[in-house]
Amino acid sequence: MIAPSGMTVYEGGDFPQWRGDMLIGGLAGSGVALIAGDGSDQLARWDLEMRVRDVAVGPQGQVWIIEDADDGALYRLVPN
Repeated sequence: MIAPSGMTVYEGGDFPQWRGDMLIGGLAGSGVALIAGDGSDQLARWDLEMRVRDVAVGPQGQVWIIEDADDGALYRLVPN
């Protein structure tokens, strides 16, 4: 179960293999899921051990995640 909290379609350069796929934040799932652009398959799921309030893509393709907590924080995913 993911209990979706925010979703975006990835169109950027930091993660070119994700173009056209969806990133969905999870309140109950405590992380982020990568779903195929046509919705047919979950490609990946990352347990971040925090409730994710929203996920967004910046103008240069950066992926931003905001934590749902009283002292929540903003995180940027970076390619490794």
